[in-house]
Amino acid sequence: MRKQAYCAFDFLQRYVGGFEDAIFLELAPKLGVRETRRVTGHYILTEADVRGNGRFDDAIGLCNSPVDVHEPGGSRAIMDHVGIGYGIPWRTLVPLDVDNILVAGRCISVDAIAFGSTRNVPARTMTGEATAIAAAMIRRPSGLSGD
Repeated sequence: MRKQAYCAFDFLQRYVGGFEDAIFLELAPKLGVRETRRVTGHYILTEADVRGNGRFDDAIGLCNSPVDVHEPGGSRAIMDHVGIGYGIPWRTLVPLDVDNILVAGRCISVDAIAFGSTRNVPARTMTGEATAIAAAMIRRPSGLSGD
């Protein structure tokens, strides 16, 4: 990743006006982890859903974060907009073979390309809020008010 950053900087300096006198100040001391384990849910959100602006009756909200995938070794990179956005189905937050648990954030049920969009803050926030509300509603079957 560090090598890719320096290569990108060299490209900008050579070929993009305004970068001639730019300096590369620093890189993060520790690289973040993009790819994490994901559960298999009652539905797996796919690349086709994300790129096709998928809509679902059980959607918890809409996301339009771009697909951003950097494969190890630098052999392939994807950065694509997703148009008007896609729905994130509730079923992606519910593990298939495990009871009494919900998932949120980077571990929801998505394929590798869809993950390039759902791993970002907007989708993680949305899934976290949906699972928190659901957990609160389950805890208090009559709703969120009261003791």
